[in-house]
Amino acid sequence: YGTHYDLQTLAPTLRDWVEAGGGLIASAPIINQAGQDYGTPLYDIDAIVPVNTTVSSSNNWAYTDVLITAPIHPITANVTGFYVESIEVAVPDVGATTLATYNGNPAVVIGNPGLGRSVFLAPFYASDGYLLNDPDADRLVEQAVAWAAGSSIDRYRFEAVAGGQALPGGGGVEG
Repeated sequence: YGTHYDLQTLAPTLRDWVEAGGGLIASAPIINQAGQDYGTPLYDIDAIVPVNTTVSSSNNWAYTDVLITAPIHPITANVTGFYVESIEVAVPDVGATTLATYNGNPAVVIGNPGLGRSVFLAPFYASDGYLLNDPDADRLVEQAVAWAAGSSIDRYRFEAVAGGQALPGGGGVEG
């Protein structure tokens, strides 16, 4: 139960970071922890998770398979359906993309809050730790983290002055 209050403290900073280009993975029970179950919803969390987190939590003991509906996306590539016992019911935000479902409900949803990347995973990975023993459920998490992190290409900037000499150690250019 402390998670809600920890999120409340962290939410404004996390929102700033994600909207500035950071990545976020939010899995069940994020709606329970950020929504109405504790009173006032955490709107900073709702702004960066690609599903509506302002509602009361609705858990579903699905006992069903997650069905990949977008198999060519980097998050779901080479992931086949996998069995889940418990999943959080969610409604995707406008503009979000659903990559997988269970019984027709969204199971994997992605979005781009500001300059960032965000993934919602409906299965209860935290309380159902056995899910990570399933190769496809584990692969889904790994690929979601990689996608949310953004490009793996090193990006850096340098400035040069024509005719200048580069200083050792990246210290700039003498001109």
